[in-house]
Amino acid sequence: MRGLLDGRAICRDAFGILLCVLEKLAHVEDARLLPDDTVLVRYDMPDDLRVEPADLDGLPEHWRTDEPLTRLLGDSWLDGVSACLLCVPSVIVPVPDADDRNIIVNHRHGDAARIAISSIERFEYDARLFAAE
Repeated sequence: MRGLLDGRAICRDAFGILLCVLEKLAHVEDARLLPDDTVLVRYDMPDDLRVEPADLDGLPEHWRTDEPLTRLLGDSWLDGVSACLLCVPSVIVPVPDADDRNIIVNHRHGDAARIAISSIERFEYDARLFAAE
């Protein structure tokens, strides 16, 4: 669910590095604005953390273009504090059975404290991603 209201304590992540890169690129209008100190953060999460799925089948047909709707859905999930993790489809790669999905962490949920950073490593985008045609 993209476009959650500003000021909410969440982390937007993905299960795979490639989707993280795609999601970042989708929101970058000028590559010069990317920080030089970009890092890749990996997390360890206990297997018993409750993950709430947001399946494509349950979303309205126009969800990819209706940011107020996805904001409302995301905020409703955050306020309900029903699960620590919400697994959502990617707007960029909206494939129902995709293994690589976005994950949102609700830091208001008590289980969020059980998620730990396992590594932080420097990450550099390939310049070809930003080459002008």
